[in-house]
Amino acid sequence: MALGSCISLLAPSSGAVMLLGRGLEGAAFAALAVAGPTLATANAAERHRGLVIGLVATWIPCGQVIATLVGPLALRTTGWQGLWWLGLLLAGLLALWVMAAMRFGPRGTTRRPEIEQSFSPWSRPQWLALLLTAGTFMLWSGQYLAYMTWLPLYFVEVQGLDVDSALMGYLIPVVLVGVFNLVTGYLLQRGWRVQRLLFAAVAIQAAVWWLLPVTGGGLPGLASLVVYGITAGVAPTCLWALSPHLVAGSAQTARAFGLAMTGRNLGVLGGPLLLALAVEVSGGWLAASLLFSVVTSLALVFSALLLLMVPRVEAGRRAAD
Repeated sequence: MALGSCISLLAPSSGAVMLLGRGLEGAAFAALAVAGPTLATANAAERHRGLVIGLVATWIPCGQVIATLVGPLALRTTGWQGLWWLGLLLAGLLALWVMAAMRFGPRGTTRRPEIEQSFSPWSRPQWLALLLTAGTFMLWSGQYLAYMTWLPLYFVEVQGLDVDSALMGYLIPVVLVGVFNLVTGYLLQRGWRVQRLLFAAVAIQAAVWWLLPVTGGGLPGLASLVVYGITAGVAPTCLWALSPHLVAGSAQTARAFGLAMTGRNLGVLGGPLLLALAVEVSGGWLAASLLFSVVTSLALVFSALLLLMVPRVEAGRRAAD
């Protein structure tokens, strides 16, 4: 990741150089997004796994908060280069932490007894449940990133806010996401059913999308932001939790996280672009809200199927044991 940032800084005016640098950062991100949750869950006691998953899920809102607070400050002082230097600093700190963990920390997924287990085939219900999880993650991430990417612009263009006020409004759902990542982790630790929490969260988010033409601004708009932020904290925590729940052992969890992250990254790629295209083609925000109402409703269908598949996987694992 540091190498990608350095390459981008060498020739920021070159599209090819920037594409190479950002491509390396993207590849590093893909590896970290699977390795981090895998190590976290591998080294967590069973009774603490729900809370650990909640902590893992907070990396999304934490990054959004840092970018929102630091971005405008950097642009007013050091310029955009300051953001790259901050990225280099954070990458260096992460590298030092990983080196310390490799030397002094628990071995996690490097334990040899896990190797043979990683190649054991998944059952058909496991495959179907994991594919449904990845599909839900794709659709959910697409609508979430579309919502959050263009929310400040919506505040400025439609609600008439200035840029600083729009950024503060943007932080309301982001902070709630982080808080309810942790709350959901606690609920999972207390034994709440992950697939039921996921279904409820996605159902409410679909309702928020369908009601956007009605809620608008003012108190209804603020209530919409709050409800969306709360449920957007519940859903990803549940999606992260499903991967280790559906398989056995840290090595298989890594494979399951990889499948889930593929779905998530496809949503991250397509969601913001699709919303921008819908706004441009239609000339307004209504068509985009209706489009993502459908997308989120489709995610609700996938999560409803998980209500049926997760108990089947659990029954199959109990029978195998």
